[in-house]
Amino acid sequence: MEKILILDDDDVFTSTLSTILMRKDLFVNVASSGAQAVIMAESTYHDYIVIDLKLKDDSGLTWIPILRYLNPLSKILILTNYSSITSAIIALKKGADNLLQKPVSADNILFNLRNEITSLKNDKDSLFSYPSLEQIEWEYINKVMDDHFGNISASARALNLHRRTLQRKLLKKNIPKL
Repeated sequence: MEKILILDDDDVFTSTLSTILMRKDLFVNVASSGAQAVIMAESTYHDYIVIDLKLKDDSGLTWIPILRYLNPLSKILILTNYSSITSAIIALKKGADNLLQKPVSADNILFNLRNEITSLKNDKDSLFSYPSLEQIEWEYINKVMDDHFGNISASARALNLHRRTLQRKLLKKNIPKL
């Protein structure tokens, strides 16, 4: 079940939005202040964070980098009554993924949530496609060997290995002695 954190001080809006999202089988946390949002983000990982740009005491922009730090893979959506290019650029630079102008329909938010959650799942899947340490080691050894024109002694010194250790590694990979 995807988890969503909503940071907005408009009680009517958050109540309506959270009810609609919960009916769609999404877990919803609602915070009316940035401090509350931080506490919730520290205790629970959220797949998606919705932040109102203008809060009573603060700007939603203040909380973007903090919440991004606490939930680095979360998708962050900014909602604003005052959509200006400047605020959009600042929000994106601070780590927001998207910006919607209020009034916004629940369907529009759900559409954006679904797109971002699908994107999030793809991002999580791609985490497991990074090369292994062995692959990285071999890329580095090959680069050093190329830099030293295949000279094992010079390559071993550059890699801070004994020549025999490098030769054994090469033999394990079926690379003949040069």
